Amino acid sequence: MKISEMLKLNKDEINGLILEKQKDLVTMKFQLVASQLKDVKAIGKTKKDVARLLTALKSKG
Repeated sequence: MKISEMLKLNKDEINGLILEKQKDLVTMKFQLVASQLKDVKAIGKTKKDVARLLTALKSKG
């Protein structure tokens, strides 16, 4: 999701997406430890998505 798309969302939607991405991140970390994660780059992408969402949330005020 691009930052321009994130800025169009309201605060509640952004908070919901942040929680969803953080849950996904925890799941991916467990899968990584158990050698079940196929795409290791997905962890970095998810972290960046969370950072972008937090930035969009801060810009909302």
